[in-house]
Amino acid sequence: MREAGLEDRLGNGVEVFLAANLEEYFPRFNAILAATDVLWTKPSEMTFFSALGLPLILSAPVGVHERYNRRWAIENGPGLKQRDPLHAEYWMREWLNEGTLAAAAWYGFLRMPKLGLYQILERVAGRGSS
Repeated sequence: MREAGLEDRLGNGVEVFLAANLEEYFPRFNAILAATDVLWTKPSEMTFFSALGLPLILSAPVGVHERYNRRWAIENGPGLKQRDPLHAEYWMREWLNEGTLAAAAWYGFLRMPKLGLYQILERVAGRGSS
């Protein structure tokens, strides 16, 4: 944060957290997501959180699976390709004012898969399709 010149933003729009174990990590992560308006991430497994109605700003992918995730999110609506981060204040404001972020959030909520846990449980119990 210091090297990026963002040290003064810690706790004021930027949060970094560490957890000692999964029992601590998941409740804290969920609390952060509940207070999140836009998820800026590489197109990793974080892409699936767009189903919560979070618009995604997607940075460059790392690996073929992330290229697929980025294409999938953009084609389905919740994913927006990151523009130049040095000018993020301007393009994010533009997306906010034009309704682009709201549309991406709505498409994520409508189109992205949900209830995966229940589908897994059905298959483990032998009741799902094969």
